[in-house]
Amino acid sequence: MTFRALGGHGVSGHAAAAALLFSPVRDVLARGATPRVRRMVTAALLAWAMWVSWSRVWLGMHFVWNVVLGCAIGFLTGRAATRALRS
Repeated sequence: MTFRALGGHGVSGHAAAAALLFSPVRDVLARGATPRVRRMVTAALLAWAMWVSWSRVWLGMHFVWNVVLGCAIGFLTGRAATRALRS
């Protein structure tokens, strides 16, 4: 596993897609739930996003910075979409 290198790999779309689902899915699955259930749903969705991200690095498809950037794009886009739908 390599943290960074020049060229070759782009931002991880798999990591971005997994992270993108976090906010909208959590808000639908945990709407009106108890705080304990909300924490469990949050933990499960974060674990899914991190597992997908780790697998991209483990398989040698992306470097760590590609996956981190993909996750950041996914989380921020999902959060923005969730906020836009609320207003």
